[in-house]
Amino acid sequence: MVAGGLRGMSGNAVKMALMNAYNRFGERLCIVLEAALTVAKRNRVLKNGSPGDFDYKSLVEELNRRGYRYNPSQLLRILEREYGVLETTYHTESQHWYKFVDLEAVEEFINELRGLNSILEEPEIVALKVQIRSLGLKRWLDQLKKWSVKPRLTSADVRKFQEFAFRVLPKIVRILKRAEEFDEVMMAEIRILKEVLELAYIVSERIEEAIPTSKNIGNDIHQTIDVHTVSTSNLGNE
Repeated sequence: MVAGGLRGMSGNAVKMALMNAYNRFGERLCIVLEAALTVAKRNRVLKNGSPGDFDYKSLVEELNRRGYRYNPSQLLRILEREYGVLETTYHTESQHWYKFVDLEAVEEFINELRGLNSILEEPEIVALKVQIRSLGLKRWLDQLKKWSVKPRLTSADVRKFQEFAFRVLPKIVRILKRAEEFDEVMMAEIRILKEVLELAYIVSERIEEAIPTSKNIGNDIHQTIDVHTVSTSNLGNE
C-alpha cells in the first residue's frame, strides 16, 4: 500500500508537536528519532531510490547497533497518527517505510535538546557534506561490492581500482578524519565513508591475484620473442 501525500506542517509546527511528544515520552523519543535520522540521512547520501526516509527494519537494526533492544512500532504509530510528524509512504507485509514531514525540523529539534546548534552552524560541516556528495559514493560502493565478489578481476578492473585507490581514496580518508570531529551530526556520512574503506581493503587483497606474477611476465616476454623469431624466419623463407 502506498500512502497519500504528506501533511502540510511548517517546521515550527513540527517542533512544537515533537516537544509535546518529548514531554510524554522523554529520552525514548530522542533515541528513536536519532536512529531514524541516521538511517534517513544514510539513504539520502546513497540516493538508493528508497520509497521513504527510513524503514522499520533498518531503524530496529540501527537501534540494536546502538545497544537498544526496543520495539519502536507503537511510538512510530503515535508519532504518525497523533502528532503528524511522520507519514507512511510504503507498507507491505514485509516492509514499512516512513517519511519525515520535515526532516530538517526534526534534526533541529533534536540538536536543540542536545545543545548542538553551534556545531550545526559550522560552515565546515556544510563544506564536508558537499565534498562527500561530490565523491559519488553510491557509484563507488556498488563498484567495490561487485569487485569483492567477482570470481576473477580483469586487468581493466585492476587499472580502474588503482585509479580509485590513488585518486579517490586519499580524499575519502581526509574527509573522514575531518568528519569524525563532528561525529554527533555526521554519523551517517561517517558510516558510509568507513564502509567504502572496508570494501576497498577487501578488494585490495584480491588485486595480487589479478596482477600477473613475475614468472608469468617472463613467459609472456619469451612468447613475444618466439613470435618475433618465427615471424623473422618466415620472412627470410619468403
